[in-house]
Amino acid sequence: MATIPLMPLEVAGTISGNAPAVLDLPEGATQTFLTGALLTLTAGYVVECGANPTRVLGVAASPGQNTATNGLKKCLFYEANDDTVFIGNFAGAATAVTIVGFAYDFVKTGNIWSVDGTDIAARSAIIRKLDSRDAVGDTNGRVHFLVHPWRSVLHYTS
Repeated sequence: MATIPLMPLEVAGTISGNAPAVLDLPEGATQTFLTGALLTLTAGYVVECGANPTRVLGVAASPGQNTATNGLKKCLFYEANDDTVFIGNFAGAATAVTIVGFAYDFVKTGNIWSVDGTDIAARSAIIRKLDSRDAVGDTNGRVHFLVHPWRSVLHYTS
């Protein structure tokens, strides 16, 4: 089996067939994340997630702008909701049909965010299917996933 190189997170589409929700909110100061980074909100500003994120806003649609002041620029991102399906590597493990339906944590390697194939503690990314571009059993194979609603920053509860 092959080892697939790590690639930035991307949008696969939506469950509904509609366009994915793209939002823009004020970006935090000194943000240097890349397109495809996992984002969250801190004090009302969009910033890149830290290790083992438990609150996910979405995935960056453009890189961070590295401004000196909070809110000087807007950050464009794909919203993590129960309709938007993302694609990312299943990092550190081989893909198998048995991972579908399970939820895993996220991990950042260098500047690339992936689904952590070795960590089910936070259960943030729910695997919907394996990506057809890779073979079952590939290490770091790509998977289609939803961000768990309990981990979504914009998840509304009544």
